[in-house]
Amino acid sequence: MNKTYIYPRINPLVLSFGLVVIFFFALIARGFFAEAFNTTNVPSRVIAAILGLLFAGFCLLILVRQVATLTAAYKIITHDESLTVQNPFSTKTLHWKDITEFGTYTIGYEHRIRLFYIKSTKFSDAKIKVCNEHLKDLKDLIDTIFLRAINAKFVVVENVALIPFTKRYQVVPWDRNDRSIVKT
Repeated sequence: MNKTYIYPRINPLVLSFGLVVIFFFALIARGFFAEAFNTTNVPSRVIAAILGLLFAGFCLLILVRQVATLTAAYKIITHDESLTVQNPFSTKTLHWKDITEFGTYTIGYEHRIRLFYIKSTKFSDAKIKVCNEHLKDLKDLIDTIFLRAINAKFVVVENVALIPFTKRYQVVPWDRNDRSIVKT
């Protein structure tokens, strides 16, 4: 039985805001390129060209992210024998028996986003980002991983530092019945 988990389609308001940002950055890049071609001073020309390339790169990055989200290029596919994590640039297939750890942690400071990861013997126990909290049917995916990854330990990694911008991690076992980790 194969099941595919995808992120929800992007909100049209977010898409239009992204297009406005792309247009704004493209105008800035165009201005830097015009400055680079119209000046005779070599250092000014190089700096303007570098800044133009930087803003053009931002445009391209935002555009790629928008298209990838719009076309559902980020997917998690569960099979009977394996789990496949697919993004626009790579696809990783992990057998259920090779998964050694499934865990979650948060990133960010003000608006914290919860990420879910897997460690596998196939990838030298490196953290492989599976998804974040915005995935459709996240609870179903977590239940599937709990049931099929028989050799895995399940953990929650939390930063318990009291001082902002410092890291002091605490790793605790993840209770399968604890639903406070997954937002509804």
